[in-house]
Parts: sequence; C-alpha cells; structure tokens
Amino acid sequence: MNTDCDGELLREAEVARQYKFSVPWLRKNRRLQTGPPFIRVGRMVFYRRGDLDTFVVAHRVEPNDGHESGDRKGGSGR
Repeated sequence: MNTDCDGELLREAEVARQYKFSVPWLRKNRRLQTGPPFIRVGRMVFYRRGDLDTFVVAHRVEPNDGHESGDRKGGSGR
C-alpha cells in the first residue's frame, strides 16, 4: 500500500517514540549500516516512514508451532 505517509520524513526522536527503537540503537545501526535506511542532510538525519515499515516487516518472525526445522525426534541424524 503506497500512501503519502510512506514518504513522510521522521527525525530520530520521532522514530524512537513511534517505532519503539531506542536512540542509541538507531545510532549504532546507522554507523554499522545494518538498520533501516536513512537520509542524512548535513548533520540532520531523517527516516522515511515507508522505509521503517518495510524494515519492520522484513524482520517479522513467524512461529513454527513448536516444531524446529530438521529431525530432532530420536535417531542418530545419519
């Protein structure tokens, strides 16, 4: 769903408040380039709402009903 809100620019404090990411986590992941995409204009940092939503969805973990992958029910695994 592409809306006008997707392009909305949020400052670091707004992201922390709305998405529950801590400011130190945001800064660390910017430095490591492992977090959500960001925009830097001089010393100012912005995040697009659409990029944040995409980042969150990409890190969603689906439960597997208690079954792990692979066979762990007995046997030697050979």
